[in-house]
Amino acid sequence: VARFLDQFPAGQSVLDVPFGTGRFVPLYLERGMSVTGVDISVDMLAEARRALGPLSEAVTMLRADAASLPFDNNSFDGLVSMRFLESIIPYAMVGPVLAEFRRVCRTWAIVRLNSRAAELPPLASPPDGAGIMGTALHAGQLQSLCVECGWQLGESVVVGSKSGTMKGEQRVCLLRAIN
Repeated sequence: VARFLDQFPAGQSVLDVPFGTGRFVPLYLERGMSVTGVDISVDMLAEARRALGPLSEAVTMLRADAASLPFDNNSFDGLVSMRFLESIIPYAMVGPVLAEFRRVCRTWAIVRLNSRAAELPPLASPPDGAGIMGTALHAGQLQSLCVECGWQLGESVVVGSKSGTMKGEQRVCLLRAIN
């Protein structure tokens, strides 16, 4: 995340969804970013305030659903979303949430997206409505999903791997807004 953030000028605005404990706040503030954190859980927002201590004063935090963010179009320069699209929300929501991220962001997003191992065949069908995305999609399928939602999938960094029938790579990806 830090490596990707270094590509952007100081002073940009960033939306962090889900905010969780606010673990990236020091990275944002080091870069002079204006930070808004959104989480659906009021308990997590309270935990973030506790964990961040005095740094929480420099952050706007609010409870909201990632599928329906309470912001105008293009409200933020960028967005960060880790361990959410691929492992928390149902697969059926990934596209709508990615599109919502694009609606509120002008330029970029740093997200966690996992890809299926190239040597494995495509899944016969995507995960069921309640199933998570995990490593279900090949790289080309991820690229298509991103484009459908207004993003160009750019550089990515492998941060882990999965084995077995869901063999694949866990990646932090830089998305660029398609205008």
